[in-house]
Amino acid sequence: MVVLAPSAKPVNDMSKLSKILSISLDRVGFVRTDPANPTLTTRPGIFVAGSAGGPRDISESVVTGLAAAIQAIRYASPGVIEEEKYEETIEPYPIRVGGVFVCHCGTNIAGVADVPALVEAAKQMPDVVHAEDLQFACAKSSLDRITEVIKEKKLNRVVVASCSPPVTHLRFFQDAARRAGLNPYLVEMTNIRNLDTWVHNDRKVATEKAKDMIRMAVARFITWCRYRQ
Repeated sequence: MVVLAPSAKPVNDMSKLSKILSISLDRVGFVRTDPANPTLTTRPGIFVAGSAGGPRDISESVVTGLAAAIQAIRYASPGVIEEEKYEETIEPYPIRVGGVFVCHCGTNIAGVADVPALVEAAKQMPDVVHAEDLQFACAKSSLDRITEVIKEKKLNRVVVASCSPPVTHLRFFQDAARRAGLNPYLVEMTNIRNLDTWVHNDRKVATEKAKDMIRMAVARFITWCRYRQ
């Protein structure tokens, strides 16, 4: 196996930026951070996220971005940040996977796989009572739509067929479920972009594989939940 791992280096004007902000850089040229908190710089009130503090992948960049934003808010306005609370009002049984939302992801998915065909196939799967497609599932309007459908149809299982690993996007869909009164851990994702449409250029092959991935996500959810029950 050959693994290609290209090197990463800071942007050329990082030194200039560090002088403007009065922050220190490490010996390589990335922003120097606190080992115990990778978002803290050497100057109070200046926070760093993503690859500015060193080589990071997408999931790490998302996490540090959220952490930096929260710390900046607390620094600008010290106090307690109250978490919005929701009550679980939808009963988890009997199982209703309603709950299959297929993302176009612009053309990343829809440009290769037949999204309408995926929706129709999902509607025929056991215990699925609702399926539809969304242009960008992680957009606010789409998340509001998911919340609306869960409430309207009392769906107690949700499967989202979209992009990226769950570590970066799952929480968005869990929040949508929570707002509807559904236990957020009853949301499942399957990555039909990275593992399918970015792999295949044959429309028929990509569509059939995506159908199988959605079918597996639905079956896994149902099997696990019935075992737990």
